[in-house]
Amino acid sequence: MTRKEQQNITTGLLFVSPWLIGFFAFCAYPVIVSIYYSMCDYSVLSPAVYNGWTNYHDLLSDAVFWKALYNTAYFAGFSIPLNLLVSLSLAILLNFKVPARGVLRTAIFLPSLVPMVCLAVLWQWMLNGRMGLINTSLKPVLEICNTFLGSHLTTPDWLEDARYARWGIIFTGLWGAGNAVIIYLAGLQNVPRYLYESAEIDGAGFWSKTWNVTLPILSPVIYFNVIISLIGSLHPRKSIRRQRAANHSPDHAQPA
Repeated sequence: MTRKEQQNITTGLLFVSPWLIGFFAFCAYPVIVSIYYSMCDYSVLSPAVYNGWTNYHDLLSDAVFWKALYNTAYFAGFSIPLNLLVSLSLAILLNFKVPARGVLRTAIFLPSLVPMVCLAVLWQWMLNGRMGLINTSLKPVLEICNTFLGSHLTTPDWLEDARYARWGIIFTGLWGAGNAVIIYLAGLQNVPRYLYESAEIDGAGFWSKTWNVTLPILSPVIYFNVIISLIGSLHPRKSIRRQRAANHSPDHAQPA
C-alpha cells in the first residue's frame, strides 16, 4: 500500500469517525448491554447477577406472554391492511378536484395531531359500553332489528369484552390515518398525467387506471407506509394502556 493510499484511508476514517462513534455509543453498545442484562437478575439499584437463560425460560412459560404475542399479531394483522385501505382510498378521493378539497384535507389530517393520551380518553368515552357515543347510536338500530327479526342483539362492551376490545383498539388507530393520507397525496402528485391520458385512450376506466397506473407508481410510498404502520403496531401504545379495562386475565393481555 502506497503512502497516498494510506493517507486516503486515514482521511476517510476521520470523516466517518463521528458516525462510527455515534453508532457504537448509542446503538451497538446499548444492544450488547441489553442482551447481557437480559440474562441477569438486575434491578438497577443492585449489581447484576448472571442467571443464564432463566429469564427467557420464565418468559416462554408464561401464558400471559403468549396471549400478548397473539394480541400483537392480531392487532398488526388487521390494523395494517385496514389503515392501508382507508388512508389510500381517502388520498385517491382527495386527489380529485372536489369542492372544498383543501378544507377536507385539513379536516382529515388534524385528528392525527391530537396527543395520544387525549385520543385515548376520547375513545374511552366513545367506546364506553353503557353510555358511549357508539353504543348509544347503535342501540336504536339493534332494537329495530330485534323487533322485526325476533333477534336478541345487544350492544357490545368494547372495552371489557375480549371479543370486541381488539377491534375497538383497531378502529381507534384509524383516527390517525391523516399522516398516511398526506404521504399518499404527495406520492399521487408525482404520478405523470400522461400515463392516465394514455390509459384513457386505451379505454381504461377508473379501477383499471388505479390498478395498472396508480398503484405500481405508488408502490414505494405504500411500502414506506406499511413499514411505518408495522413499527407502530408492534410498539406499546399509550391508547391501549389508557383504554384497557381493569381486567388482568390473560384474555385481556395488551399487545406486547
